[in-house]
Amino acid sequence: MATLRDLATGRYRHEGLERIYSETSVHQALGICHEELFEKILETSLERQSGELRNCLEGFGEPVKEIAARWQEHEFYRLLIPSGVPGYLRDLFCSNQSALLTLIANGEAKEK
Repeated sequence: MATLRDLATGRYRHEGLERIYSETSVHQALGICHEELFEKILETSLERQSGELRNCLEGFGEPVKEIAARWQEHEFYRLLIPSGVPGYLRDLFCSNQSALLTLIANGEAKEK
């Protein structure tokens, strides 16, 4: 969902949906979906978050430890947070992702 958001404007865009619905409707719907997915991630156990994160990183075709270290260094996970999220949820998400990436980068997180 975060990749459908223009970082400069904060607007969600999807060409296919915009052929059917107004730009404003698409932006609102995708924004709501992004927020709901973000909340679901925070409700998920850290063990499951670790597995999901590892699956995501494996999809890049490079060594998972290296990608995890890079994401940690650049705090890439911050780009995944929907706009307008309360600070305490932002902090919780960032803390979780930072810890999980550190464990994966150091080879301490469980592999499948």
